[in-house]
Order: sequence, then structure tokens, then C-alpha cells
Amino acid sequence: MTHLAEKITANIESIPNTIVFLGAGMSINGGMKSWEDSMLEVLGECQRLQRNAAELKFFELLFEEKNYTKLMDEVYDRLGKVKYMNIVQTVFRRECHPTIEHEYWSKIPFAGTITTNFDQLLEIRYSNSHNKLPFTQTCATDGVRRLLSWDKYFLFKMHGDVDNIDEIVLRKSQYERMIERNDIRDLFRKYLLSYQIIFLGYNYRDPDVNAIWQIINSSGKLKAPGILVTQFETIDAQMITKLHDLNIHVFQPDEYDHDFSFIPQTLEHLMRSSVGLFSAAPDIKLDEKALLDTSMMLIEVFDESKADHFRKLIKSMILSLSIKAGDEGISTDSVSDQVGSILGLENNNIRSAIVEVTEHLTRNGILTSKDRTLRIVAKHRDRYQAARLKFTKQVEAIIKSVMGRVYVKEGTLPTAEDEVLVKDLLYRLVQGNGKSLAEYLLFYKRIDTEEQEYNSLINAFLHEKNAESKKELIRSAITELVNNATPEEERVLFRLIQMYFLTSSYALNPARYLFG
Repeated sequence: MTHLAEKITANIESIPNTIVFLGAGMSINGGMKSWEDSMLEVLGECQRLQRNAAELKFFELLFEEKNYTKLMDEVYDRLGKVKYMNIVQTVFRRECHPTIEHEYWSKIPFAGTITTNFDQLLEIRYSNSHNKLPFTQTCATDGVRRLLSWDKYFLFKMHGDVDNIDEIVLRKSQYERMIERNDIRDLFRKYLLSYQIIFLGYNYRDPDVNAIWQIINSSGKLKAPGILVTQFETIDAQMITKLHDLNIHVFQPDEYDHDFSFIPQTLEHLMRSSVGLFSAAPDIKLDEKALLDTSMMLIEVFDESKADHFRKLIKSMILSLSIKAGDEGISTDSVSDQVGSILGLENNNIRSAIVEVTEHLTRNGILTSKDRTLRIVAKHRDRYQAARLKFTKQVEAIIKSVMGRVYVKEGTLPTAEDEVLVKDLLYRLVQGNGKSLAEYLLFYKRIDTEEQEYNSLINAFLHEKNAESKKELIRSAITELVNNATPEEERVLFRLIQMYFLTSSYALNPARYLFG
């Protein structure tokens, strides 16, 4: 198997100029199902609904013929949208967890990743490794548009996301519409002409990979040799010729690999070949503002007690430090030092709270403590990352909504970079002006970006980002968001402000906790 990994690595011209396609095989060890097993569950759900025998026989025939996308079309047409959506929810929205292959992938400096999987294992693992979420878009028209103008690292979930069941691509009719979309072809043309492509985790008979071949075939031949790494099986001469015509070369293990071990082994070899191509993660540095995007969700996920705000704050700090430390863990002494540094002093009250909270977290199986080193249990770390991912999507959704209104007013064309700038600035504003923002929202005041505190903060931010030319557009977006927030936008803004207040809650009555 190592020989296979070495051959694949030798055929990759430049990892930073490679886009990786990841299929179902990537997530199977994490609890997801293959196409075949998923369709078997779909049949089981149809049987449970006690459909008539002739209909079930027809479904079974489509399954035996491996005509899975046609099967899903028939289920949709015959059972109706509501029952279809319930089946999809049951089969595809399942508990799963990132695996070692996700960890290896997250540490390889690919130019981007495209996946036909619906799960969120890639985002969760990437967030664990990089302390930020990847720039993620789906097959929705606006998502493809953003990717067309994006030239940094990206994650393209081309068949949708499990959080939006309405959007995910499963049916033959959906595949056919996707293949015919000009914007999808334009996006593929961009990638085929500029990057080398590696396909990993696909059975060459999968509907996903067949749809990809059709899109590639209509978009143009790969400029650099593509690499298909697939399970051991007999590929007929016609398919080999078709793939070679597309400039795609096939690599397979020498025998059937029941555990798909060739995937993590290939990724591990690529990861080790990447050493030196990207910077190591910086040392853990945590201050009050760095807790902003973690505190509220950490408390929501892990805190079922009625602890006072100060102990909740201590808990969020310890959890944040443990998550950032990763598998290496963090010493109890380092926790005390960093919490003391955040709060600006140390005393017996603080140390007692740290001990009390740490004992609570270990007693409840959230942290492990061995040799005075704390580590967060993987499943709880993933729970947090899933919650963080969900909230980040909510923030991005309200920004898209606001930017849509601003683009109409300003008469300008939308870009993905604008939305990223507004998102970053929003977090900066909450960190620096959380109290003022809360007052504007609570008392229906109107924000005026000519006010010195906002104007200077926005100017400094745009200068830092080398985006002074966007000043009027970004100021308009922030003004629109605060002054004309919809109920949903206002709810998300309040969540952000809650994080701000929780992060700095000890300051509301410091004497009660810090002295005495």
C-alpha cells in the first residue's frame, strides 16, 4: 500500500497547486454509508412505510441494477416530497465523526477541496487544525458565483450540505440539471485549466463520479494529468480509454481493501511530503477577544449547570485552551497561567474556580486529566465544532442577505471578498464596540458611520486589509445591518453581543470574584 501512496505522490506536480476531490470513501470510517448501503437503507424506509408490493419490487430492481439516482427520483415522485425528505433526513443526517484521514487531509496545503459528500466532517476537522473554518460554498447559484471570483483556499460541497436537505443532490433529475449548468462548467473549466486534480474516495461506478466525468467532458480536458485513486476492481478497457482521453490516470491497490486503508495511507504520505510547505500552527495565545467566537457556544454545548457567570467564563476559557491545544493537551499549570493572564491577576478565588471547573469537566467526561495534562475528549470537541460551524453559517447568511440589499442600492456587482470583509469587520466591531452596538439594537438608535469611534475603527480595519477602495461599500453594509436589521439578522447580532458580554462578564462586578 505504501508503494501505491509513493506512486501517487510522485505523479503530483505540486501539492499547493492541486485540488482534491473527496468522495464517500473518505467518510465511511467516520460513520457515513456508501452509496450502496445508503440505498439499502432507503429501501428499508420504503418497506417500513408499507408501500404496495409492486412498487417495492420496482424499487428493488433499480437497486439491484445500481441505478441509485433513478431510484431516488422514483421515491420522490411516488411518495411525495414530505416522505422523501423524511427518508433523506433519516438516511443521510446521521451521527458521524472525523477520522484520521480527515486529520491528514486538513494538514495538506491543497489549493482547494471539492467534495460530493453532504456531511460536515471536513469543516469540523479543518477547524480543529486551523482554528478557523474554510471558505465553504455549495452548489447553489450564489455559491458557485463566489467561487468563480475566489482565488484562495476553498471547500466546495458541490452536492450540497446536510444542514440544507432541500439542496442536496441525490436524484437523477438533479444530476442532469447540474451537468447542464453553465456556471458549473465555467467553474470546472477554471479549475481544469489552472490546477492538477486528484480524485480520492470514489468507486468509478458511483453516480457522483460519473456526473463529474460528464461535467469535465463538457468543460475541457485537464491541463495537468488528473489522478483517480480508487478501490481495487476491474475497470473495462472502454472506461480506461475514456479516462485517458480526459487526461486522468488510474491508481488502485493490488487487491480489494475492505477498510479503505489506501485512503488514509495516501493522505498520510501526501501530508509527510508537504512538510515545510506551510507554516506550523502558532503557539497558543488567548486573550479576552480571542474568546469571542467560542464562549457562548461552549457554554451552550457543555454547560447544564446554573453556575454563576464567572465560573461559566472560567469554563469557556479552559475549554477554549483545551480545544486549541489539540491532541497534545495542555498542562494544568499552563491553564492557570493563561487564565490569570486573561483576567489580569491571580488570587485564591480564581485558582479555586479553575480547580472546581476542571474537576467538573473531568468528572463529566468532557476532559481527561493525566500527568497534570488536560485533553478534551474527541467527541466533545467535535460537538463544539459542529455548533460553531452552524453559528458561523448563520452569520454568513445574514451577511449575504445584507450585502444583497446593499448591492441593489449601490448598483455594484457582488464579490465573495466583500462578504468576507464585512464578516471580519462585524466581529471586530463587536469586539471593540459591543456595548455601543447593544445600545443601538436595544434602544432603536441609528448608527452613523461618521461617528468618530466607528469611522476610525472602519478606516483602520480597511487599511489593515488593504481595502480602502471598498470603504463606502463596507460602511454602507454595516449601517444597513445595524439600522435595518431583519428579525433574524437582529437575533444573530444579539448572539454575537452575548458572546462579547460573556467573555467580559467578570468585569461587571470584578470585586465580587477577584477580591475578598
